Amino acid sequence: MEQQATAKLTFNANGGADMPTKKTTTTRTTTRRAAPEPATTRARGTGAAVVYEALRDDILNLKIAPGTLLDEIELGRRFQLSRSPVREALIRLSAEGLIQTQANRSPLVTPFDIAQVPGFLDAMELMYRVTSRLAAMNRTPVNLREIVVKARQLERGYKDKEVVVQMRENRAFHMAVAEAGGNPVYTAWLGVLLDQGQRLFRLCAFFEGDKSVRADFSEHHAIVAAVEAQDALAAEQAGVRDLDILRNRLMREFGARPTGSMQLRSSR
Repeated sequence: MEQQATAKLTFNANGGADMPTKKTTTTRTTTRRAAPEPATTRARGTGAAVVYEALRDDILNLKIAPGTLLDEIELGRRFQLSRSPVREALIRLSAEGLIQTQANRSPLVTPFDIAQVPGFLDAMELMYRVTSRLAAMNRTPVNLREIVVKARQLERGYKDKEVVVQMRENRAFHMAVAEAGGNPVYTAWLGVLLDQGQRLFRLCAFFEGDKSVRADFSEHHAIVAAVEAQDALAAEQAGVRDLDILRNRLMREFGARPTGSMQLRSSR
């Protein structure tokens, strides 16, 4: 709003001129307000999905150590969310066996149980055998192309990739083989085992050194060739040998004797 002053000359009764008086007139100016920005709203359920994916990645890659307590309030501050989506994400992680809920206590990241490693490896071998055999029996041309693509994607630039990427692409290869078998239950079981075992794979890679992980794709090549030829027995045997590579790596790392060649001498 602006004010504008104008002078007006008046005369008195004696014919003299009075001093000019100012008459103030008011003019209104309008300013155009900027249109309000549309409010950003988060789609229902996306908050829980963000928390779930972030925590899952941190747990599988050992960024959150096994046995760590997960406080809902602290997680809410981290993700700037209320406790409801945080709790929903924790429920999903619990269903996958990545965290354990406790009565009247915060949930904790599932600890490593060394006693379960042999059973885990046995279950993995069984799933590799079954899914590879079924893939050879039931695959379609589309399935075969997908398996070949995943195998090549894993091998391409393998040494220059981070361990996390290597494990994710290895998982994608085996899941493509499982999906070619046509049994969604086996596919789901294998996915759970691969996810639960990723921390074990990550630990093994840590022992070897993230930049020096040794790759052996010979059995992947054998699986692809057997699936292409629809040779069920050869596919199953290649699946067993592929799991043996992991088993041998674990035995080598957990059974390492870094002080075995050390010569101890008396200080006297």
